[in-house]
Amino acid sequence: MKKKYLLRIFIGILLCSMFLLSPNSVQASTQKNFSQRQISQQSSTVVWRYKYIDGKLYKRQYNTATDVWIGSWIPA
Repeated sequence: MKKKYLLRIFIGILLCSMFLLSPNSVQASTQKNFSQRQISQQSSTVVWRYKYIDGKLYKRQYNTATDVWIGSWIPA
């Protein structure tokens, strides 16, 4: 009984190890044109900036991704 059990375990380990030692058929793809890739911005980050002009509070939108002001100063 023990011999049959040990024989089954040995055959199971042998079969499993054959799959682990088999050569891999997957090949890695390489891209040579890394310099031609372009990064595109998915969304812009627009925040409100505040400033006091002559004692009055004004606000203006600012795009932090492109560092560009949007619109003009308006009273807050």
